[in-house]
Amino acid sequence: MENLQLCGPPLTKNCPGDDETDEKPRGPENDENQENQYKELVTFGFYVCIGVGFIVGFWVVCGSLLFHASWRYAYFRFWNNINDRIYVTTQGWSRQDCRENLHTKW
Repeated sequence: MENLQLCGPPLTKNCPGDDETDEKPRGPENDENQENQYKELVTFGFYVCIGVGFIVGFWVVCGSLLFHASWRYAYFRFWNNINDRIYVTTQGWSRQDCRENLHTKW
C-alpha cells in the first residue's frame, strides 16, 4: 500500500508550491545557522524575563508563607519532620554499625 499524498523531505517527491531553492542546506552551513538562531534567542529580554519570573515565583512562595500563618506553620512543621526522620535514620545506621563492630571484635 502506498500513500500517494505524501510529499516533501525526506521523500524525493516535492509538495506542490515547494521550491527547491527554499530548502535549507545540510552540512556545516546549517550548524552555523543553528548557532546564530541560539544567539538570537539569548538576548537581553531573555535574561529580563528569567529575572522577572524568578522574582515573581519567589514572592508567590515567600509571600504566601509570610501572610498565611497556618501555611507557614505547616511548611516548617513539614521540614522539621523531614529533619527528624533523617536524624533518626542516620542514628539507627550508626548504632547498628557500632553493634556490628562490637560483636566482631569479641
